[in-house]
Amino acid sequence: MAGRRTVYLPEIVMQDLRLHFDIHVKRTPEAFVFTGAKGAQLRRSTFQRNWRKGLNGAGLTGRVHFHDLRHTGNTWAAESGATLRELMERMGHASSRASLIYLHTNDGRHQGVAQAMSELIAEGLRDDPDAGLPAASGT
Repeated sequence: MAGRRTVYLPEIVMQDLRLHFDIHVKRTPEAFVFTGAKGAQLRRSTFQRNWRKGLNGAGLTGRVHFHDLRHTGNTWAAESGATLRELMERMGHASSRASLIYLHTNDGRHQGVAQAMSELIAEGLRDDPDAGLPAASGT
């Protein structure tokens, strides 16, 4: 699954990406997002230097790696309701085990799950107020 694939980005990101391409990159199907002055792929050291400048300019002085954006983006995709299969495709993973490394939970999500469960229970009781609790299944 790794290699070339289409990954859809949020429109708010696409607006900035289009502007970046208009200013810094020649628009071709093979264009790199970040290029050197001649349009070639950046060397790792040049990219790292520019990455650090950007972080410092944004006031981010801790250890923030470019790869952290992958974790953040895919966590947000999961929180937006993407299924594990959709996340695997976005990341180019063949196994769910690899994709699970990138997924993180948070208290807000756990609270949302609990709230959704409450709503399902309340709905069930509204439909049949005499139903009470379901019989124990032994699991």
